[in-house]
Amino acid sequence: MKRKRVLVAMSGGVDSSVAALLLCRQGYEVIGITMQLWHGGTSGKGCCSHTDITDARLVADRLGIPHYVLNYEREFRTQVVDYFAAEYFQGRTPNPCVMCNSKLKFGHLMQKADALQADLVATGHYASLQTREGELVLCRAADQDKDQSYFLFGLRREWLPRLLFPLQSLSKTSVRALGREAGLINADKRESQDICFVGKKNYASFLQKNYRVPAARGNFKTASGEVLGQHQGLHRYTVGQRKGLGLALDKRQYVTAIDSRSGDVTVGDSEALQRRELSLSNVRWLSARPVEGDAEVVTRYHGAAVGCSVEHTSRTGCLLHLNAPLTAPPGQAAVLYHGAQVLGGGFIAAAKS
Repeated sequence: MKRKRVLVAMSGGVDSSVAALLLCRQGYEVIGITMQLWHGGTSGKGCCSHTDITDARLVADRLGIPHYVLNYEREFRTQVVDYFAAEYFQGRTPNPCVMCNSKLKFGHLMQKADALQADLVATGHYASLQTREGELVLCRAADQDKDQSYFLFGLRREWLPRLLFPLQSLSKTSVRALGREAGLINADKRESQDICFVGKKNYASFLQKNYRVPAARGNFKTASGEVLGQHQGLHRYTVGQRKGLGLALDKRQYVTAIDSRSGDVTVGDSEALQRRELSLSNVRWLSARPVEGDAEVVTRYHGAAVGCSVEHTSRTGCLLHLNAPLTAPPGQAAVLYHGAQVLGGGFIAAAKS
């Protein structure tokens, strides 16, 4: 029987490298693909840096598999980085990792798999695919601390039968141990917790360096309309932010709302951040049918799941009525679960107390 050919996205990190290793051991014909996404690729910084690409190539050599580097810098800039900037300038909190996976990585990997006549596409994400009531569904990974299913709700249902997540039942500790055992150069490579194209810089400095920042400034205000001072630009703030406001107040204050039309930033106490109703836009469903009724929602990576009731408002919109209040910055992804299963999700367009 002919071996199935699988395309593996290799970022240069240990997770994707061990994913390729496991597939080789399982008898697949493995092809490694590294996507160069940001101009840091030649400077040693940024996403898929020169070091990352070299590591991926060395791992591919070690495993004896072909390896290709594909340049998607232009697509990454327009579909992910420009989106990130536009959201911040509008006073919203973007989620570039969700956008990168749903709009860029998986779509291009599927296209490349077709071009190379590959049957399957694999990544080093911590997520799982399970069959429930005859339906293939996306679920959380076994390692809850590393689970990345939150970032994958935007995948297309028709892709699921062609996807593999080789790490779905493994812990990070086990993955590193497998890498060491196989002599992989990146087995103990440090993970970055930063947004790949921003790095150690804060978001404001990245935006100021790479974009024409809107000049309009505005006021810090309370919910009652009292002016507390002037701020230095909407791109410096996000809902839920406490540090870096530059306000001399006698109690902790948080950004509770940002109005891109007036330029005002509203601040208040932690209670003022709590929301019980979320309006979602650009909703995509991974379940066989759009969900109506009870579910759980997660509004940030590793955030706690909160019970909710789902009400449809349009083909790509819905309203979530929460069982308990939570912080929900506009623009952030809200992902719906049923237990471990990812039902779908969308982006927070508005939130009410």
